[in-house]
Amino acid sequence: MIVKQPTRLILVRHGQSMANAEQRVQGWADDPLSPLGMQQATHLAAWLRQHDAAIDQLVSSPLQRAHQTAIMLGDALGLAVERHSGLREFGLGLLEDQPEAVLQAALQAGDIVETHGAEAMPVFADRIVTALHDILDTHTGKTILVTAHLGVISTALAHWLDQDVDVAWSKYGRIPNTSMTELAIHTEFMLVQHGAIPHLPAHLIPEYVRRR
Repeated sequence: MIVKQPTRLILVRHGQSMANAEQRVQGWADDPLSPLGMQQATHLAAWLRQHDAAIDQLVSSPLQRAHQTAIMLGDALGLAVERHSGLREFGLGLLEDQPEAVLQAALQAGDIVETHGAEAMPVFADRIVTALHDILDTHTGKTILVTAHLGVISTALAHWLDQDVDVAWSKYGRIPNTSMTELAIHTEFMLVQHGAIPHLPAHLIPEYVRRR
């Protein structure tokens, strides 16, 4: 009997962006990495190379904070970066580029889809799951590293592991910048690690992450 090689999917959140550093809402807003974010990506690239991660394919969200992260990893690993438009972060409409406190107030006040033009959760979930399945179907049996976003990673986990995207933030929302979330995929999805940052020294982990 021939047993197919499981697919290994490593989901990496982008390095700290300028919006992260300034506590601004991102969504589709296209900020670059901050200086700290570039250091985080450099450390992840070195860690992957040192640990012989054997990545076969590198895929990125088109937003520059994720694409910059992927380029730095690709340079270290000798891999080209494929961009997939379906991996963009959750669209937050008029809330993008606003202080994070504005987003929190809007969420408490009601429906941000109607009032601020945000992307509807079912639309977002369908988009990112379709994109990830497209990537998995194209590279079955390989080790794939995808650089994306907090919303993308947490929602994919909630969909695959719980069949309930409403638990994405509460259950899977602790995903630091440049953290690795890994799944092994054969006949089902198995979570191997979630939000792991073995590559980051303490001075590259923001205080708000250390407090969690």
